[in-house]
Amino acid sequence: MPANFVQYMLHENSKVLMLAVDYKLHATNSPSHAYTSYGDTSQESQFDYIIRFMDKEGTLNYTKAICILITKWDMSPDQSEEAAIRFLESEYLGLFNLCQEMQAKYNLRFEIYRYSLGKFGRRNSYVYVPRDSETIYNWLCSFMPVQKERNSKNTWLGKMFKK
Repeated sequence: MPANFVQYMLHENSKVLMLAVDYKLHATNSPSHAYTSYGDTSQESQFDYIIRFMDKEGTLNYTKAICILITKWDMSPDQSEEAAIRFLESEYLGLFNLCQEMQAKYNLRFEIYRYSLGKFGRRNSYVYVPRDSETIYNWLCSFMPVQKERNSKNTWLGKMFKK
């Protein structure tokens, strides 16, 4: 792995791990259980690998939360939060259990969110619906402190940091 990536992963700054499960990819490739175009590995096995890697390398010691985003959830017949959680528990049980295990081991937050950008039309039209983005933003702000910092142009920036 590139040295700067390893250095970032091992740095003591607070981290939030966000895993995006692609609902459309899963639904399109059923019944083969979420297999992707990345050869013969599933979305779940890729996430399992990265979480176990971060556990082994100590990165999760500096991780505040793991969040699973079920993307393109607007394509699901039942778009409720409860259905998203049931989907994850039934189709990605190993990932769900691993995240719960890491939650207990590292005393971090574990959340599941459905995620959609909005409504897409047939003629490449798109209407942004901020509901899911706002929910995730508010969740992040609820436990990651924000510090005001001036940039080189002397304007204020919001910055998340570890206290």
